[in-house]
Amino acid sequence: MPGKNFYFVLLFLAAAIAGCSGMETPVVTVEPPPAPTQDVESPDFPLEEWAARLSPHDILVQRDFLPGLLRPEMHYPFGRAAPFTLFSDGTLIYLDEGAGFDDQRLMWVQLPVEEARAILEEVWDAGFDRLESHPDECQSQPDGSSVCVMDAGTAILRARTPEGDLREVQIYHEYANDPDAFSSILDFLDRYQHPGSSLYQPDQATLFLSLAGPTAGPSMGEWPLRPELLRLPIGELGYRAGVLEGPELREFLSHIPRNMGEQRFEYDGRLYSAFLVPWLPGADHRQAIAEAFPAPENSAPGPTPTGRATSAECPIERIPPEDFFRLAYVQDGDLWLLDAGKEAARLTDSGDLHSVKLSPDGSRVVFTRQLDATRQELWAVEVDERLPYRLAGGPDLAGAIEIIEFSDAHPLVAFSRQVDPQQAELWVADTNGSGASLLADQQDLMAEIQEPSADSATLAGVTWIPGTSALVYDAFPQFDEEGIYIYVQRQNWQVDALSGEHSVLFPPGEGGMLSYSPDGRALAVVTPESLDLVNLETGERQEAGLDYFALGMGEYYFFPPLEWAPDSRSLYLIQPEKEGFEQDMEIGVWQVPVDGGPAELLSQVKGFGPSVSLSPDLSRVAYWKAEAGSNYRELHIAALDGSEDIRYAAGDLMEFQGWTPDSGFFVYRLWQPEDSQPMLGGLCSPAAALTPPGVVAAPDWIDEVHFLYIIENDGLLELHLGTPGGLGGLPLTRGREFPVYSSVVLESP
Repeated sequence: MPGKNFYFVLLFLAAAIAGCSGMETPVVTVEPPPAPTQDVESPDFPLEEWAARLSPHDILVQRDFLPGLLRPEMHYPFGRAAPFTLFSDGTLIYLDEGAGFDDQRLMWVQLPVEEARAILEEVWDAGFDRLESHPDECQSQPDGSSVCVMDAGTAILRARTPEGDLREVQIYHEYANDPDAFSSILDFLDRYQHPGSSLYQPDQATLFLSLAGPTAGPSMGEWPLRPELLRLPIGELGYRAGVLEGPELREFLSHIPRNMGEQRFEYDGRLYSAFLVPWLPGADHRQAIAEAFPAPENSAPGPTPTGRATSAECPIERIPPEDFFRLAYVQDGDLWLLDAGKEAARLTDSGDLHSVKLSPDGSRVVFTRQLDATRQELWAVEVDERLPYRLAGGPDLAGAIEIIEFSDAHPLVAFSRQVDPQQAELWVADTNGSGASLLADQQDLMAEIQEPSADSATLAGVTWIPGTSALVYDAFPQFDEEGIYIYVQRQNWQVDALSGEHSVLFPPGEGGMLSYSPDGRALAVVTPESLDLVNLETGERQEAGLDYFALGMGEYYFFPPLEWAPDSRSLYLIQPEKEGFEQDMEIGVWQVPVDGGPAELLSQVKGFGPSVSLSPDLSRVAYWKAEAGSNYRELHIAALDGSEDIRYAAGDLMEFQGWTPDSGFFVYRLWQPEDSQPMLGGLCSPAAALTPPGVVAAPDWIDEVHFLYIIENDGLLELHLGTPGGLGGLPLTRGREFPVYSSVVLESP
């Protein structure tokens, strides 16, 4: 939609806003009133008679909206202000777009009766009476088909009838039954300006607060109000909100260049994002804010029945993302691309896509095509060019292809070719399209496993060495006869993807599963009995300095989870005290330094070993505990510093399904008929349903507030894009096969 919708996409279209900041906005001045858009007699609007029965804050004309895929605050009624509201007493408040986003502000003017009547007449003369509500995401076409758009906004138009009643029309996207009338009214209201208007001074406003990242943008200076306001109650999405009014609101307005929108301030070495939403005259959102952002002091000490924790301070952890996500997925055999805040676009029409993977910078999609029952090819497409080209394939390269990973140092992508179900080869392709190379064939792999009785070999543990052109890999044996063979990786080979040269990284008995540090300077080498740390700059190898072991689970091992610290100087390890799978066992969280220093026990909990999950910010663990022989479990959230251990929820067959990327929230599931959907829990908020029922896998988070989930519906699997509280919506994909997709998060479009 044109006009003021530009303001309401400020988060996800930041780059587009910056690009349009130099555009001039046409100005409509209602002095004298505009001529009717249709040569018809205007209905009679007796505003003077209505004054006796209408309050000053009753609406004559309003242009309002319901948001689509926009910043989370705006999904609250108190998180957005209508861009055009004319009240019965002639008060008019409208959005002045200015020359760009940084100039947008709400304006106020007191209109005489005749000017107010002229605006109301203009809306009706443009065809308001012909418009009908259309809140659905789909619109029928003349040929009987439907066109559907997900996550678009809904325009709301309100106007008094000649009888004095308030009529409302809601139109999703641009699905108006009379497009000319719809666009004419929006154009008139969105471009309206008045020469006598001044900056609107609200009596109350909603203030949203969150921590801003170090690259979020310039600061307005030091926080101008009481530091206590930075501890406003926290809501489900992790940011804080409260009412700002009186002298504090006036003081805040004096420090910002406009009366709305986002500003950034510093306090105590931290950068805060402050998002201000003025209230219109007569509005009262206090109760709604109190319900969505309950004050901790109103709760009893400790966790409440809804799971809210009140014993610890609730940090401002949930930062509405200012980054940009890109999603590639397969629907009906074709490649689709979805950018945050935009409609999905189809990039291919061959109908034979099998798998997809986005490059880390989001500029390229690599995908496989299933040409026939035995032959696949590897293809790529540049997102900007949208012209697919082949990377590898042809009659000499039959078999299934699996995309492994992109190099972080060269325009290369590693992939495997399955010669048959038991035999694989390691390949690499130049993503610019100059060709593909075989790096390790069956002869290489069979020589490396040194297992005379094996019939064939396949790949394991393939990964790029950070910052190089070298791939690390292992091979494990395959046997034609059925039976159980427990494969344990204890060696690592490497091959240079540019030269094809092979070498031994760790010989048999000295290698294992590898985990590189974030800076690529250290390496963890893991086997079922050992954890070693290697300094890649000096070549020094150290044992972890604690009693490390994996838990045997019949045909495979459960390896204790480990996470690297962001500075790469240590790793965090979750290690049970003893072997076994008791439901109530001692589990330690250890910090293991890379330099060979002693490991430090940070925290100890008592629960089921494989259930323990460390938060991404390395500050808390989640785990469940239960009595032996019981399916009834308790979900606990514990701080690593030992300051608290919260019993958050309980129920049969409790399953913890992971943390949100910002660590402020987590997902769990109770396997009961009435509770079979994932729940979003938060340390300072009650749990809420994250998705509709029927989800078949744990949600896959793209960023802090966007996730993908898969639902079974009428025997088909559907892939949905979700946000907390945004249940339902149309599926991105629907079919019998498990959805295929790949996503990346970028700093800007």
